[in-house]
Amino acid sequence: MTWLLRQISIEGFRGINNAGSPLELSFHTEKVNSVFAPNGVGKSSIFEAVTFALTGAIPKLDALPAAEQGGTYYLNRFHPGDSGTITLSLQPGQAGPAIDVSVTRSSAGVRTVTVSDGRDGEALLEELNRE
Repeated sequence: MTWLLRQISIEGFRGINNAGSPLELSFHTEKVNSVFAPNGVGKSSIFEAVTFALTGAIPKLDALPAAEQGGTYYLNRFHPGDSGTITLSLQPGQAGPAIDVSVTRSSAGVRTVTVSDGRDGEALLEELNRE
């Protein structure tokens, strides 16, 4: 099945510190979309949030030497919630209702995936994670 990204919502993940007010980006499902902004405002954090949602990892952090503790850089250390949440709002390519897939990482590194219609979130994300 083909899915189109309608919106992404990010809170407390990487460089995004916005307690109680997630960063929300909406996309046109019938057009090509791009994200552009000055350096240092969070474009890479958005990309890494989508990468984490789809794969469960951020390779550049996981590749850091053990002494660097790359896992501690997944969350925004100034966010009071001790967790990061990414929500992908998806529209089926054919007819059907939109769904939300929420991926949360706790400060302990535990990943939780929920889908608004109750389906297996990990299986759906695996389906989406293709070239």
